[in-house]
Amino acid sequence: MSSHFCVAVERGETFSESEKTVERQDALRERRGGMEPFKNFSEKTLIALILVLVLFLYACPIWAVTVDEYPVLTSVSLPSIITVGPDGALWFTEAVGKIGRIDPTTHTVAEYSTPTTTSWPAGITSGPDGALWFTEGKASQIGRIDPTTHVITEYPTPTATSWPAGITSGPDGALWFTETSTDQLGRIDPTTHAVIEYPVTTIGSYPFDIIRGPDGALWFTEGQASKIGRIDPATHVITEYATPTPTSGPAGITIGPDGALWFTEQGYYSSFTFSFSFNVSQIGRIDPTTHVITEYPVPTPSSGPGGITNGPDGGVWFTELAGNNVARIDPATHAVTEYPIPTKESVPFGITSGPGGSLWFTEGYGNNIGQVVLPAVKPTASFTANPTSGAAPLAVNFTDTSTGPPTSWSWTFGDRATSTSQNPSHTYTAAGDYTVTLNVSNSAGSSSASNTITVRSPIAVPGAPTIVSVSAGNGQVTVNFKPPSSKGGGPITSYTVTSNLGNTAPGAGSPITVKGLTNGTTYTFTVTATNAGGTGPASRPSKAVEPAGPPGAPTGVTATAGNAQATVSFTAPTSNGGSDITGYTVTSSAGQKAKGPKSPIVVKGLTNNNSYTFTVTATNKIGTGPASSPSNSVTPVK
Repeated sequence: MSSHFCVAVERGETFSESEKTVERQDALRERRGGMEPFKNFSEKTLIALILVLVLFLYACPIWAVTVDEYPVLTSVSLPSIITVGPDGALWFTEAVGKIGRIDPTTHTVAEYSTPTTTSWPAGITSGPDGALWFTEGKASQIGRIDPTTHVITEYPTPTATSWPAGITSGPDGALWFTETSTDQLGRIDPTTHAVIEYPVTTIGSYPFDIIRGPDGALWFTEGQASKIGRIDPATHVITEYATPTPTSGPAGITIGPDGALWFTEQGYYSSFTFSFSFNVSQIGRIDPTTHVITEYPVPTPSSGPGGITNGPDGGVWFTELAGNNVARIDPATHAVTEYPIPTKESVPFGITSGPGGSLWFTEGYGNNIGQVVLPAVKPTASFTANPTSGAAPLAVNFTDTSTGPPTSWSWTFGDRATSTSQNPSHTYTAAGDYTVTLNVSNSAGSSSASNTITVRSPIAVPGAPTIVSVSAGNGQVTVNFKPPSSKGGGPITSYTVTSNLGNTAPGAGSPITVKGLTNGTTYTFTVTATNAGGTGPASRPSKAVEPAGPPGAPTGVTATAGNAQATVSFTAPTSNGGSDITGYTVTSSAGQKAKGPKSPIVVKGLTNNNSYTFTVTATNKIGTGPASSPSNSVTPVK
């Protein structure tokens, strides 16, 4: 069962019964001349009918903001933070150790208990893996719930009493979260579940909420330090920016429609105990480039702004924990409008933009999930196309960028084809200029936008190049070729050499070297040419060739002393470089050398009673490889 509350948009307050029944008889009398269809009604009857109509419109006008409430199943569950899940439902945390879900259409509520009964779930966000990730404050754990199977897994933070709070998906594919009691930020890998912690510069800062900023960094609030923090996800460098009000107590943070970071300021902050001492009630804004912070007061003093989100109507919306309102600040005029919640002392906390252009929020003490239904606004059509020109056949992807939001889409592609998808794709098969029109609509009206797609005639591809020669190297082959006799319908932009084993190398012209080949393996190669029309046929295969390099180093070198000589034994290298070894060279530590086709090799001309070590190298037709490790030391004697 839900409750329904109508709120005036411009005034931000409810209408009293006296306001609903204000009589406007003078104005009605002036207009009687234009009411011919009602001439048979008496004056009293006519006035009564019109007053009923006015009363109906005042009771729930079509331009009104409505606030609905849906009770959570578990009593006194303390619903906290809310987010949109990958399944399109609203997911929220309950401090009693549960994760809740509400269907935005049927308003059906479901709850799932965490394995740790005293976990105290706090923040929640959609992860990059399609699951919901959340923090468990009291348990000092990070939780994950699969939106399909509802299986919950928990991962402890390295610090046992970290009290994690806010959580968000980072630009690096990980989940980032705050640790309130240890003044740290945490990062958990959604695949390996490894957790790393990074200390915040200010001790006692109480980092609370965190969000991915428009600059690719993570931005977070510091409730006790009255600062806004930023951490670079690559370098992990943390920077802090103090708010103008030294005891501002920033809490929630979000990205606004203007690309800035907007945050709530409530003076004293204690989210987990719901202890309220709100000596500051402001909304802050920090420019992510200049880092300039501006603060705007909330009309209701000591209202305790808490959660904050970017609204679907171009405004920034937030909750007032003590003021019992949801409120909106206009990013351009900074005007704040407050909307009361039906349940008294409900303590609204988290808030998020949900499906269908509504805002959803939690009521910590009211034990409800609230929905702010905004009045329909006529959508403004706009879209992008990629690419906007090219040769036929041309596949174009269209992306709707309309605002409003629209609820239906109608595309005409200029070639009699149509679509009702929000983001369609379309392929043009013939040359010409095509006018694409998007018509978007919702209950408030419709609008259109158009763009032109230019399609050129197909371009003939080039002919096949001719391979002149191939030359092998160490792990590579260089291919020389002639351009094709026909360039097709346009200049050749590139060539590609491909081996029979799939190795490829691009180039602007001949020659092209294919690297990363295996020495001693036989390869053949073909070449293709490419222009704006595509890639042409391959050349005839080249002659077979084997890349080769110098041999590896011999191993197991040992020496045996004799009279003014030494016999050196060794094992052939594991790699001959792709070419047969033609000989070996033994070199003494004093510089004497001896060659031979295989092991052993005798080195003569040594001086008796002097100590020697020996190294061995192998040679093939490509060259000589590296030396072996030195042998044992020996001393020739007579």
